[in-house]
Amino acid sequence: MAGGEKMRFYPEMEVAVVTSKATFSNDDQLLVEKLITQNFDWELLYRLSLYHKIFPRVWHHFDKSGLSAAAPSSMQGAARQFVRKNLLKSMLMWQQYIELYNSCKDVGIEIILFKGPVSAAYLYDDIALRSYGDLDILIKREDFPLVYELLLAKDYIPELQLTKKHFSAYTAIEDNLGFWNKNGLSVEIHWELSGRYLAAPLTYDFVQDDLVPTQIMKHKSVTFSDEKLLLYFVLHGTKHGWQELDHICCVSDLIEKRSRLDWQLVFNMADRYKMSRMLCIALFISESIFEQQFPRSVAGKMRADKKARQIADGIVTLFYAVDRKAGLMNEVSSDPRLSFFRFAIRDSRLDSIRYALRFLFIPTKAEWKLMKNRCIPVWGYYLIRPFRIITKALCRI
Repeated sequence: MAGGEKMRFYPEMEVAVVTSKATFSNDDQLLVEKLITQNFDWELLYRLSLYHKIFPRVWHHFDKSGLSAAAPSSMQGAARQFVRKNLLKSMLMWQQYIELYNSCKDVGIEIILFKGPVSAAYLYDDIALRSYGDLDILIKREDFPLVYELLLAKDYIPELQLTKKHFSAYTAIEDNLGFWNKNGLSVEIHWELSGRYLAAPLTYDFVQDDLVPTQIMKHKSVTFSDEKLLLYFVLHGTKHGWQELDHICCVSDLIEKRSRLDWQLVFNMADRYKMSRMLCIALFISESIFEQQFPRSVAGKMRADKKARQIADGIVTLFYAVDRKAGLMNEVSSDPRLSFFRFAIRDSRLDSIRYALRFLFIPTKAEWKLMKNRCIPVWGYYLIRPFRIITKALCRI
């Protein structure tokens, strides 16, 4: 289990794990060659890779190593079609970002692209080696009204229509708003990174002091420092219950690529934002699935949190709990051992209580969408939230 023991998956998942990483060694190739000759289910590999959003890298390694020739012709055709579509989509989204970047720059607004193409380029040197559905852009909260109007002027459609009088209230309790253009490409504008998941907000100020210059397709850009990027990957994977292998790849590949991480800084920041257990869980999962190696000081801090190891073991076990006919992993929320996952990952009971209160009383997009056409003061949204939660719970009984 978590803690360094070698875990063996069934062949299709083993191949998915081995080919999901940034590196693909000769030993990895020999292992895959052996596995795909043993009554191998190519359809299951394909579906698993799509589910875990790792197919671009899986097929990249197959193609570069020549192993793709062993796949059935139907698999090869589906793979080539997916790769072409993913490349085209990646290029269109990158062009979309450049246009938004220039438009914002013209009016004096600083934006930071994170996840999506910038993470793909930073980790894998290719914007098409990750699967992503939208552009995630971080701005300063005070710039949201201007960005909102700018996107409307470019014929973007917001997922929620807001009036100027609601801008301040909405940005105070929410963290992002999505927009779509006429081509169906979407962009999420963020002014807070954690999704209000932590005790303290992660805003533009959190990353701006140590941004790292980078260049993607001749465009000079910036990204988060390695230490803050790692914490963001941990937070993002945690919010999604570590259901997708790609979330774990981001953590593992960043650690491997940036061998000089300031681990003391990472743990200090994690402690400051009450996410130390989340960090340890992520590191345990990476250790179990990818046999990640850590400095002795890091390993010591990980093993000091026995509950983190227990939670990580439960998550890793779910990667075995696959219905081979369906080819999909059960959701974390469906496992009774992790039904209180979002509370168990907190550093203390007080943090769990704070999260529960935010969950119960702070309005979300659902409340805004429900009440957008009704004349109700903003404070009324705080009353609607617990009423909706209680009603939904009673309907399940």
